[in-house]
Amino acid sequence: MTQPTQPQVTTETCPSCGQVVPATANACPTCGTWLRGPAAMAAPAPATAGGSPRTTTWIIAALGGLVVVLLLALVVALLVGRGDESTTTVLPSSSITTSSTTTTSTTTTSTTTTTTTPPTAPPTVPPTVPPTVAPTGWRAVIADTCDQGGTCGVKQRTAPYTDAPRLYPNDLQDGTTVTVVCQTTGDIRSSVGHGSSNVWYRLDNGAYINSVYMNIQASGIPAC
Repeated sequence: MTQPTQPQVTTETCPSCGQVVPATANACPTCGTWLRGPAAMAAPAPATAGGSPRTTTWIIAALGGLVVVLLLALVVALLVGRGDESTTTVLPSSSITTSSTTTTSTTTTSTTTTTTTPPTAPPTVPPTVPPTVAPTGWRAVIADTCDQGGTCGVKQRTAPYTDAPRLYPNDLQDGTTVTVVCQTTGDIRSSVGHGSSNVWYRLDNGAYINSVYMNIQASGIPAC
């Protein structure tokens, strides 16, 4: 029995684009890839399974576009960064000007006037005046007693009268110093040096003597 004859392959697949081409074709009529001859040896390796020259071209173009976009973004970022640096350089100057103005205003407002209060002087206390003490007596000197009956001396009587009894037995002689405490009136007596008087002085010993027998500054002597 005769075996059937296998038909000869008259077509092949282009390794670049995957299109079916005649087996006798030297190049792919679709993508132009050389299939035979020296040009086929120098042609690039076929694409991976399922790939095509168009797909590869689009991928390369997309990558190239992405690189261009990245470069543009980098350039823009650099330009913006320089712009920010310029703006940042100007801002401190404005801030310094504002701070200086604020400081001047604060200095003008903070002026304070200090008032010093003088110390209070202590109250003036008037000096204490001691009370006036009345004298306990007035000093007198016995005088002009030698005209009493030819004898000298004056009697110390119990009352301002000539007939009043003696208070003391001894008589006071001229030149004797006595102390007068008060004065009163009684009998009139006379002496050569003082004339006549009814004024009698009481001594600090209680005896009465007429004023005509004394030398005394009689101002201010109280009444008995």
